[in-house]
Amino acid sequence: MHTLCMLLYAANIYFWRHYKINYAFIFGFKQGTELSYREVFLLSNGLAMLVLAALLMHLHMNSRAEVYGTRIEYVPLGLIMVLLFITFCPFNIIYRSSRLFLIRCIFRCICAPLYKCVRRLFEEKDQAQAYNGLRYFLTILAVVIKTAYGLRKSLTWEVLVILSSLVTTLFNTYWDIVVDWGLLRRKSKNKFLRDKLILHHRSVYFIAMVLDVLLRFAWLQLVLKFNVPSLHGSTVTKHICLLRSNSTWHVEFFQVGK
Repeated sequence: MHTLCMLLYAANIYFWRHYKINYAFIFGFKQGTELSYREVFLLSNGLAMLVLAALLMHLHMNSRAEVYGTRIEYVPLGLIMVLLFITFCPFNIIYRSSRLFLIRCIFRCICAPLYKCVRRLFEEKDQAQAYNGLRYFLTILAVVIKTAYGLRKSLTWEVLVILSSLVTTLFNTYWDIVVDWGLLRRKSKNKFLRDKLILHHRSVYFIAMVLDVLLRFAWLQLVLKFNVPSLHGSTVTKHICLLRSNSTWHVEFFQVGK
């Protein structure tokens, strides 16, 4: 799946360059150090070959389990160790600057609640940042509780999973629609929408709101294991998001699934 995502990313880079879209600036890459579509394609195929080699080795050892015994279990571990070594290798090989950029991005994603959602609260005295930090904290807490429930199932953990997931879903849905998108405003000249609309078709905003609620519920269904066939994790769903970048709005399409 990760290899497929990298191949699609390589295709995106090709079309971005073809249509002269400054993706390096949009994603915050250092100018001149971003990877080309050929380099991303090479990396994705290299990783695919590593995974294929590990799979073939595992199948071969599994067919002769009486010889290799428990050493079969070390094949997936070895693959992970090789990937970690490539990622954190300190030497200037295999696109070192891009690997360091990836590590920084992962670190910032993990520590997201401790950056501007908290720092701006103390520096700018903006109460909205406290709620934003609480939103991140509740999401992380829900994931941690769900993981703990998977390790040790009990009625107490199950109740905590249901409560934390419901609260997180409702809070994030409200934040998406009302705070981030600025919709559902009663006193707006555009009923239930923003005063200033970038898109001419108002129906797009309402469709985005409905899809956001449905997809949040789909995520909740995956966590709580509701039996809703139309929202099953293996079905592919298109997600339309209205995202705000500085003073402009744009529409993005996502596909989510198992």
